[in-house]
Amino acid sequence: KSFEMVYGRNDLEKKLISCYPGEEKAIKEYFGKVYECYNKLPFLNIHKNSSFDINVSVSTPESVKDILDYYFKSDELKAILAAGFFLHGTSLDKISFGEQVCVSGGLYDGAYGIVGGGRAVVNAYKKVLQDLKVDIFLNTKALKIDLSDTKKTVRTKDDDFECDVCISTIHPKEFLNIAPEKVYRESYKSHIQEKNETPGFFTVYARNNGKKAGNTNIFALSDYNLNSFFDYNNENKSLHLNFSDTDPQAVNITCLVPSDINYWSQDKTEYKKQKEYFVNLIKRNLNEKLKDTAENLEFLDSSSPLTTKKYVGYTGSYALEHDMHKMTLFPMTKIKGLFLSGQSVITTGFLGAIVTAYVIDKIMEKQNG
Repeated sequence: KSFEMVYGRNDLEKKLISCYPGEEKAIKEYFGKVYECYNKLPFLNIHKNSSFDINVSVSTPESVKDILDYYFKSDELKAILAAGFFLHGTSLDKISFGEQVCVSGGLYDGAYGIVGGGRAVVNAYKKVLQDLKVDIFLNTKALKIDLSDTKKTVRTKDDDFECDVCISTIHPKEFLNIAPEKVYRESYKSHIQEKNETPGFFTVYARNNGKKAGNTNIFALSDYNLNSFFDYNNENKSLHLNFSDTDPQAVNITCLVPSDINYWSQDKTEYKKQKEYFVNLIKRNLNEKLKDTAENLEFLDSSSPLTTKKYVGYTGSYALEHDMHKMTLFPMTKIKGLFLSGQSVITTGFLGAIVTAYVIDKIMEKQNG
């Protein structure tokens, strides 16, 4: 059974009500709550004119599961509204409703792709940095951040860089290894060390040799049980398919897998067998759920959490897990001018990185008067 998502609050409400007429009141109340939460956040509602609180939190007392169970009876409808879980990598009883709204609120209004894909985003940042005459040092690993009075010194293998402000976007656990000793209280350090990683991504890359599907995302769910999404032992996998706007059309097919580094074999022969197992598992699930799509795909390559680690330094799809029952990480440290940014801080994924940058900018603006 399939549901084609439409965009714009009114159109989406109407379509859901036409499919689930018995849930009409709940659907209207649910979207009312979504937009009430969504419009309160200054980094999501750019027209909001309000004072800025540097301790801004996107968290709410209720989890996504709490809200869905409260409003809806239909497990099928809950699954449709929860499909965006792939976009933050945290189970629905751990992620707060507010954090889900950060991801899904904008998607309800309109799912817009970026012309040129992810490379276009990188190129846009690169151009801004060049225009600002920012020096970029590639393959230059930061080994230590030393503190002397108000100055920070970032030490690398070849050079030292002295600065007034240092913003780190590396994994928080790695940040602890290179940051000055007094960057956090010991209890806060322990909190970071105890946080779980998000699940890993296993992705199969393919070429679509059939009719071009448009710049499309498809969530192919294993079932309507929200708790089964993160059951790694279940071979009935939920899949996320992303179709590019290129010609020929590239397709990424992704499922969630364990991110624990010890799960993945360091032996090349065994690792190859592990990859073959997940490639075949994805193909099988794709044939069962989207047979017409699968028949037109030419499978080319695959990647595992170890591939992710090679390029970004960690195996979790979204770095540290955002668990509403545990402390949220914030960008401020105990050292003025030293900040932690990225998707492990404040909220999830690419949005988390953007939100954290917004918050750091406002903190610096306030500190500098």
